[in-house]
Amino acid sequence: MISDVYQRTYQITGQTTGQLVDFRVSCSNVNGESELSDVLTLYVADKPAAPSTPTETSVHLSDLSKDNVAIQVSWSEPASNGAPITGYQLFMAEEALAYVAVYNGTNRADVLTYTVTSTITKRRSYHFQVLAINAVGSSPLSTP
Repeated sequence: MISDVYQRTYQITGQTTGQLVDFRVSCSNVNGESELSDVLTLYVADKPAAPSTPTETSVHLSDLSKDNVAIQVSWSEPASNGAPITGYQLFMAEEALAYVAVYNGTNRADVLTYTVTSTITKRRSYHFQVLAINAVGSSPLSTP
């Protein structure tokens, strides 16, 4: 029970990572105590760890012109840190240009490979980074 009227947050310690915890709150004043709130269930978790460096494989597709290729990018599932991973985002940079998102798999935790088919040209350098997502937030980007 929190009795400090200025307490805005409360930290609970000693919980096990991955555990679900239910919360209910009530307020009291000179007129008495309110009813309990609805239950809020939260994971004892943190953002996922950064995925490992993605690997790339050049893929030649018959419907692409002879100067164009596709690149298949794969990554491994990182530590979820208590909350299940719900998806991934993949970013690509051409040569020394800025990274841009090429795959938004926010709700696709089962996808660990993506084939980039647009804007890939032979004799150019491409760099990839991936991040993982869970209920708490996004991981740091992987190393390129």
